[in-house]
Amino acid sequence: MNLASYAKAAVRAAGRAYLLDRYVRSAERSNRVRACSFDGASRIKGSYVVSTEKGVFLIRDGRLAQIFPYRTYGIALHDDVLYLSSVRGAHNSLFKARLPVSLDRLAPGTRLRFREIFHLEAPINERIHQICVHREHLTVSKTSENAIALIGLASDQEELVVRPFVDRFGESVGGDHNHVNSVFSCGEVLLFGAYRAGGHALIGAYQDGRIVGYQARNKGLHGVYVSGRDLYYGDTFGSEGKGYLIVNQGRFDEEYFRAGEGFCVRGVCRSGGEMLIGHSHKGPRAKRFEGPACLLVCRGEHVTECIEMPFAAIYDIMSTDGKYFEQGPAVTTWDEVNRLLTSVLGDPIYEHAIPGESSGE
Repeated sequence: MNLASYAKAAVRAAGRAYLLDRYVRSAERSNRVRACSFDGASRIKGSYVVSTEKGVFLIRDGRLAQIFPYRTYGIALHDDVLYLSSVRGAHNSLFKARLPVSLDRLAPGTRLRFREIFHLEAPINERIHQICVHREHLTVSKTSENAIALIGLASDQEELVVRPFVDRFGESVGGDHNHVNSVFSCGEVLLFGAYRAGGHALIGAYQDGRIVGYQARNKGLHGVYVSGRDLYYGDTFGSEGKGYLIVNQGRFDEEYFRAGEGFCVRGVCRSGGEMLIGHSHKGPRAKRFEGPACLLVCRGEHVTECIEMPFAAIYDIMSTDGKYFEQGPAVTTWDEVNRLLTSVLGDPIYEHAIPGESSGE
């Protein structure tokens, strides 16, 4: 490379650094909750937070408001602190903001002050996906490293990186090999989801260095949840090109989801007598933002409405009290969780003990 080429590369790098600095500073400075003109929210009874490619939105009292303006994937709430995983280009950020009032009392004009506590560089498809609060950590699906990061709630520091997959020689499998994209706190146990494992998807359990994985027989997976003694997960694209919400290996309202061109299922939340399911606009990767996403409103065990939203992609949904399901997990210990997973998914296909971590026994 000659001197002119070096100079051009340096100018491009400086330009990227400048834009990145502007993004982080803009995201960190005071943001005001902004009311949106959208009538569709009036058909939703509960109060929810939704992450999208256009930022984070609050649905409450039949109204829609934007509370963060940048593309966001994971959302989590711990006491009065809201956590977001946001992406700008290859820059993946974890932001936190201490809420001046509870989410269900946020009003247009309220200031939210976010602060970046963690970042990494990764391609957009290997971004940080879902996050959750698990015990004393913010748990992060670190997709680009095929890993799960545990960020201390008190320290805001990465205190442990769990690498659940190893090869036949016992070496950690890095990179975006299995596409770890989902995390869920189930009492003492952390559940996680991997989009691909042996030609299918995998749902895993982790506690104190122990990993057990179960095969989910579908093409892809986003989101793993337990409510009561029921296992939910999103079969995002479906083996037939028609995505479904899976409940204990059965398809929720299968007749509805079979109709039409199919669904791209990401995000689910049940609050009161209502359940919302996220359906992102379907299409090739280059055209995924060229049509509207929908929130599927469910009453009882059926979809009753499909509400087109003013954004194209839905990544996660939680209630304003930070829950995915009003009824939490009824299984909370290692043995209870694994009995549930075995009863639904069959015997484990993968087991691993991480050297140096306590067995918990």
